[in-house]
Amino acid sequence: MKPRLLSAASLAATLLTGACQTSNPTAPDALSAAVTGFYAAGDAQDAAALELILHPQFRVLALDYPAPGQTGVIDRGLYLTQIREKKFGGDVRTATIESVQFHGDRIATAQVSASAQRSGLRFLASMTLLREGEAWLVLQDAVVVKAPETEPDES
Repeated sequence: MKPRLLSAASLAATLLTGACQTSNPTAPDALSAAVTGFYAAGDAQDAAALELILHPQFRVLALDYPAPGQTGVIDRGLYLTQIREKKFGGDVRTATIESVQFHGDRIATAQVSASAQRSGLRFLASMTLLREGEAWLVLQDAVVVKAPETEPDES
């Protein structure tokens, strides 16, 4: 089966024309609901909501975490603990799904960019989602966190 690539514009058009419930589990609106739910629950530090969205084998691959040049792998349990303890999340982010690619009817990747309102941190993520039954679950969040963009010094 040939992968399908959706542009941000076609994904937005799809989302504007329908609800997040669908009878076609590969439809972009169902997947988008999982991605936006992941960001909203993280921003709200809502571990209970995340438990419904995260695959049992969920992990975060964080480049340059915990220090520059390192890659951190954070499993589901630690991620949820960090959310509960308010060590992760809590800063509302504006997230944009840049593209979605389906690989068959059970796995997809989403490229997401987000910026945090309070801290100004920028997040570039490649998310892997797996369809279990009628729901899309976040299996992996490979993310690069970038410092806020600064204005050029005019001195």
